[in-house]
Amino acid sequence: IYIVVPCVSAFIILCICSFCVEIYEKITNTYTLINSIVYGIKNDMKLFFDGILVTFVFLYCFHPLLFNH
Repeated sequence: IYIVVPCVSAFIILCICSFCVEIYEKITNTYTLINSIVYGIKNDMKLFFDGILVTFVFLYCFHPLLFNH
């Protein structure tokens, strides 16, 4: 009894602590994933708007040469 009860209680405490650590790691990984997704969306939007800007500048500069009537 003096060996079994402390071992069982230590095992239960170890299981609970490891469960809490796993939950914490999953929450931090989810937060990192969401931040990465938002960062990727921001970069894609910047790239898209830069492409539109370059296209309009190109068309504005070369419109007389491309569409000469």
